[in-house]
Amino acid sequence: MIGIYSTVDAIHSAEEIAEALISAWPLLNVISSDGKILPDLPFIGEHEKSAWDDLLLIVFGSENLPDELHEPIKKEIEAARAEHRASRVLPVSTLEDHRRPPLPLENVKAIHCPSLSENNLQRITRRVGALLSLWLRGDNRKIFVSHRQADGREVAAQVTDYLQDHGYNAWRDEERLFGGDIVQDEIERHVSDSNLVLLLDTPKAKESDWIAAEVDAAIACFVPLVPILLRPADVIGRDAGPGIYSTAELVSHRITIDLSANDVVEPLTNSQLDDMLAAVEDYLSRLLRAQRSLAAKVEETFLGAMYNWQAVDAQRYLFACSKDDGFGGLTRMLSHCSVVSPRYYPAVRALQQFHTEAAGTNAFTYRLFLYEPPIPRPELVRLARDHRFDQDPHLRLLDPGRLADFLKLHQSSSSGGTPS
Repeated sequence: MIGIYSTVDAIHSAEEIAEALISAWPLLNVISSDGKILPDLPFIGEHEKSAWDDLLLIVFGSENLPDELHEPIKKEIEAARAEHRASRVLPVSTLEDHRRPPLPLENVKAIHCPSLSENNLQRITRRVGALLSLWLRGDNRKIFVSHRQADGREVAAQVTDYLQDHGYNAWRDEERLFGGDIVQDEIERHVSDSNLVLLLDTPKAKESDWIAAEVDAAIACFVPLVPILLRPADVIGRDAGPGIYSTAELVSHRITIDLSANDVVEPLTNSQLDDMLAAVEDYLSRLLRAQRSLAAKVEETFLGAMYNWQAVDAQRYLFACSKDDGFGGLTRMLSHCSVVSPRYYPAVRALQQFHTEAAGTNAFTYRLFLYEPPIPRPELVRLARDHRFDQDPHLRLLDPGRLADFLKLHQSSSSGGTPS
């Protein structure tokens, strides 16, 4: 639920924001207060523990919040601090010269929108989508900034500070710059603890084994990865594209940069930083829409075929689907609802290698890599041949339009029928 509460002098702004959010997120429940305390707003009244899609927007001007709101909001902020997570409250400033939120939100970062132009309304809807997308993967909304120290250390510090100034829990790993061999387990641990990996693909990034390992860890842990291409204007051809092989199929955002005499990336301008944040938030919003839509279609198809549906790891859109095969056995399928195409081979490999403590890698009858939009069959056949998917009898690549037919085919085969 997205709840909106406004101070008395910001009610009109809150109404416009509510309309924009309803239009942008029709699948989410948006509740707007008319100035009264509504018991079904997040954190107000007898509300259950927050779900991934719970967010309370406080739209404010110069007026104070009513006393009745102080205690539940303060409780949420204190709980977030105690649980080492981000609070589910987003203040929105509507005045040019009054940006600090009212008590008890004075230490919470606000998004500043003094005029509700179309651009600012888009900023708010992008920010909401980005926060919900990160929260769906955990409570920290933690962004790991991956970078090459040789030419990107200073710009990484700038990007990290910028993200933190905008309310994100951004961090970069400085300890790795000084010590020792690459330890894959350690890299996977700090990458998997993040909700997003922001890769600063500087000209020298492709020379770093550390970055390659961090990219591989993000893929293996199903952590979203957004490459930011930092290239001088005069760089063209192959050098202008992604420098890390595994990111070639990913959506990236390019920024034209200057290099110092030592070939170090110069600091970005405020405009470039703003454009980068808009691109990242737009990606996270599209990611949320696509994966929620895909998962809903897949769940409906499995339930319609009388399978049980259970989350193995909802943050990574991994689900176990099981059904009695009619002969005393159990058909178990591990399904990954991916917004990354199977053309992106490392993502498929991650599904092939995924296992839990309770179930090994071969505990499933099939592993289904589910994606959209559909890929033409000739290209899919060529893709399977090129990547030797035939060597894995448990793997299937399917778009949701073919899932029902696959389940019918499997049911016919397992019951002794003749598959068509």
